[in-house]
Amino acid sequence: MVLKKTIDFSYIPDLPDEANANDKRKFRRQLEKVARSKFLWKFESLAPETIFEDPNTPWDPQYVYEATKVEAGNLVKAYPDLEEDYGQGDMMREVDYVEMWTKPNGDDPGEFVVWVDGKRCHEAVNPYSWESPVSTDEYPVYDGYIPYIIADPGFGDVTSEAKPEDRYVSILKPIRSVLISEARYLTEMEAWLRMYVFPALVTVNMGELEDGEKEIRLGPGSHIDMRPDQQLDLLKWGEAPVTLMQGLQRVNSYADSASKFGAMGGMPMVGVDTATEADTLFRNAATKLSGPLNALQRACQKINAWVLMDIEHILSAPVTLYGAFESTPSEVTLGPREINGYYYNTVTFETSDAATLNSRKARLWADMYRIMPGLSERTAMDKMGITNPTSEQEDRAVEDILRSSPIQQSTLLMALAGLGDAGEEVRQALQATLQQDVQREQGRGGDEQAATTVDEQGNPQEPIVSEARRQAMIQAPERQLF
Repeated sequence: MVLKKTIDFSYIPDLPDEANANDKRKFRRQLEKVARSKFLWKFESLAPETIFEDPNTPWDPQYVYEATKVEAGNLVKAYPDLEEDYGQGDMMREVDYVEMWTKPNGDDPGEFVVWVDGKRCHEAVNPYSWESPVSTDEYPVYDGYIPYIIADPGFGDVTSEAKPEDRYVSILKPIRSVLISEARYLTEMEAWLRMYVFPALVTVNMGELEDGEKEIRLGPGSHIDMRPDQQLDLLKWGEAPVTLMQGLQRVNSYADSASKFGAMGGMPMVGVDTATEADTLFRNAATKLSGPLNALQRACQKINAWVLMDIEHILSAPVTLYGAFESTPSEVTLGPREINGYYYNTVTFETSDAATLNSRKARLWADMYRIMPGLSERTAMDKMGITNPTSEQEDRAVEDILRSSPIQQSTLLMALAGLGDAGEEVRQALQATLQQDVQREQGRGGDEQAATTVDEQGNPQEPIVSEARRQAMIQAPERQLF
């Protein structure tokens, strides 16, 4: 998987080479306005066969070549100096285009070179390079990156002698022979189907058909004129061979088991007897496909870090970015001072069944919190997926207070007090009922106190019933022996 991130410099305002303070302030104001309405970056997903990277460190290459074909019109638009050579004739014609990027290292800021039809037509410093904090006038030190992300999906050969083209492969390359066999089976099936639905004609003494003097039209209500010595019949083909269908099913099974497209495609699983077996196959498929998902997640994290680097070192001006967490604003304006070398970010991908999996996870940790005395409520809420457990606990505490009986009674009495005489009568009746409930509770408490033992100092202990139950449980093994 190869991704490319570049800044769309067509949106960036012009800044003089020897800019003063006023020019820089004007540049920042214009860039801030543009960044609110335009996205300043371009992202491309490139074909791996068009990329030639450093074989020693392909995950962080020192150089990258990109060889592709571009239209003449787009080439002239990107490089106006080539108007004389490629601005005439068909603007849709394709020309050979090669880019070379080198990574900044030490006192070398890196290069960006372009060849068109084998001729070098552009050469510049890597625009994604800058002087590091340890750089000095005497000993400059440059830092930066090459705008290519080469991620390993995890389906290739991981050995010390594996070449990059054998390691950085797609999910389909290891099963290419199986897919070719599947295509052959489908071709044979289509050929048989054509002969079965549109059978051939067997004719006798009808040479005029080959000469073109006569034409037979077959269809509903058609009429064919034939002489007595002529014959016309259909060449009937039998049913499709059973081995053809069995072979096609077996090849499909091989392809699905290797690519996991069948288990992850949402289709019913053939040959699965129980839900447990289906869940096992699904988990196995999810594990196999976690490699490219993790690679894509790492690629997105690196792209986000590069965007922050561009704002701090390349643009050097506040830029509005869109996208945040659920409980934060959807846009934020970041400048070099806010970033200040902090590029760490997190990326999380969710599948279509994430809601179901999250609900199962939340139920699991809710049950564990209920049955495990040593598990804290905050840890359980954290594992459930609640992003801010402290705020959730505070909201629950406020709800418990508002739902408590004293608060509800006070709210009801205050509401009745504002209804005049009718409300006063209801309020007095309610107060009488509440007093009766309080006296009943006090009487019940006296009965429980009477059934409670006391120690030598007169302090109440556990009820007699509970003590008797505990003694019976302790003496249960002795009673079974005697």
